[in-house]
Amino acid sequence: MTGHLRIVGDRREDRLRAIAAHTGKALVVRCHQRLRGPYTGVDTVLRAVLPEAYRRWPDLVEDHRVALLYGMP
Repeated sequence: MTGHLRIVGDRREDRLRAIAAHTGKALVVRCHQRLRGPYTGVDTVLRAVLPEAYRRWPDLVEDHRVALLYGMP
């Protein structure tokens, strides 16, 4: 089963502890506003997913090349 878990905390240590407790081999994406905000998160997800997607469905990835390039500024 896949899903999302939003972790919010006042202190970095609290957030890291929650991440460690709730994620096994999950992809952890941070969208901190000082690190380019949501673009940081999109970049992380695309870097994790795109190579496998390209191996499985190269035509699909090529069809959406422009949108993917805008997702990774």
